[in-house]
Amino acid sequence: MENFILIFTAITLMIGTSTITYISLRHVWRRLPNIAYPRTRAMTAVMSVFTVHFINIFLYATAFYGLTHIMAKESLLSFADYYYFASTTYAAMGTGNTAPILSELRLLTAFEAINGIVLIIASVGFIHAVTKRLFLDKRCRCTRW
Repeated sequence: MENFILIFTAITLMIGTSTITYISLRHVWRRLPNIAYPRTRAMTAVMSVFTVHFINIFLYATAFYGLTHIMAKESLLSFADYYYFASTTYAAMGTGNTAPILSELRLLTAFEAINGIVLIIASVGFIHAVTKRLFLDKRCRCTRW
């Protein structure tokens, strides 16, 4: 039963975070032409990417925290520790100084690392597209920033 819960949680988080990222960045992409200044457009794109990744990491940290409390009934770590672990896993850095208390959570960790790398690559592509759009826009003089 625990494996089913972990797999269900991992798949739900992958679908959920991918959907959140796609909808958010699509919304920002559609609203960018309404912003008057090119630098403001670029900063809006970058800050929206940071915000989306912050939300995604928060969702994974909440899942780690909740599953640890459900399966182990108690935890020695605070939510900040889970957030730190989720952020290093999401960025696929895997510093190794923290690890999930339960060995069952390794599956969720692997899913998070794969999902995080894919979403970070998509975000880099989004920022590249925004920058390219700014430099190709004839209305703005982006040659001197």
